[in-house]
Amino acid sequence: KEDHIVVKLKIGFRLLLDENFSGNVFKLVEIISYGGKGEFSSERIGARKEYDAKVVYYDEEVSSREDEVSGRIDLAIPLKICSPKDGIPHLFSTIMYPSVYSFITEFQVMHIDFPDSFLKIMGGPKYGISILDKPNIQPKIGLILKPRSILNQNIANEIVYKAGEAGIDFILDDELTLNPDEWPFIERVSFIVNLCKVLKEETNKDVKYITNITSTYPRALKYAKLAEKIGVDGIMINCITMGYDLIQVLSKDKKFKPFIIANVIGRTLMSGGPKYLISEHLISYLARLSGADAVYTGAFVGNIKSRKEKASLFSWALVDPLSNKYPIKPSFAVMSGGLDARKLLENYHIYSNPSMLAMGLSFCNLIENNVAPKIVMEIIEEIF
Repeated sequence: KEDHIVVKLKIGFRLLLDENFSGNVFKLVEIISYGGKGEFSSERIGARKEYDAKVVYYDEEVSSREDEVSGRIDLAIPLKICSPKDGIPHLFSTIMYPSVYSFITEFQVMHIDFPDSFLKIMGGPKYGISILDKPNIQPKIGLILKPRSILNQNIANEIVYKAGEAGIDFILDDELTLNPDEWPFIERVSFIVNLCKVLKEETNKDVKYITNITSTYPRALKYAKLAEKIGVDGIMINCITMGYDLIQVLSKDKKFKPFIIANVIGRTLMSGGPKYLISEHLISYLARLSGADAVYTGAFVGNIKSRKEKASLFSWALVDPLSNKYPIKPSFAVMSGGLDARKLLENYHIYSNPSMLAMGLSFCNLIENNVAPKIVMEIIEEIF
């Protein structure tokens, strides 16, 4: 329905004497809806009904324990409780609130479906996969600048120019590089932006540069404006440590031109379980809804979960239009972390939607050891 969000939960309850699964389901509903049992004499008549969460579906699992039971619940939560105007922070607070109660022994947020009214306000990416030239040519291959805190002008000059000349599509700051003493933000960003301009003039290679701005909210805004003034193509934000608000603010700002990448460093601490988690595809999904043009997914190779299952969930989260009335632009999936040429191909075989595959030390070390990056890129392009 247009006035509800549907949340799919895997839930566990600690049972007291004479309690059962269904009774605890409705206790959970009361907690989310208005904080528990008991009407007050001065309540507006009918108010509780307006704020009631609805049980769409529930299924109890077989348990070998008498004092604990688990199962699955689909809850429809009215927008009166979590208005789209209050965004992801209040939505997350609403959904996660019951997890702190002592009778809850497991709380996994498996999926969320939003009505068109929520999608309309969230808006999604400003640019989507159009951030890189010729978006239909896949995948995009990028370079993460290494070594992290001790990167300097001489290293960057060598690595960036050779990688760009070889045909790399984008240059990306390391996720933890921000404003180190070795090479502060303004100096580093200005140098690399200028180097990319020289690269384009001399080789006609258009390499996009993305800088990290993850910080406190006011400092991140300051970094974003500085980066835009210097001339970066994109900025990167960690939506796990900072949340989704900054992404949404910058995406909705029509005057702010750089595209936005959301990284999810620390996601495993939220979605790694075993009993309390948010499904990892939802982390990326909410970043896209907030306005990220590209979102980290992690590598698919070596994942324990069925690769096809994981890829299909991320396809929904990052590519599916989500709504016929208010379609959301697709976002790139960004994969990094120990990627080499072989793993690039393996990941792309599993997830063949628009993707940005970023190599760090595996590529930087080749350049450092005088292996011609142009040959490496020719091999990668030939394989793909």
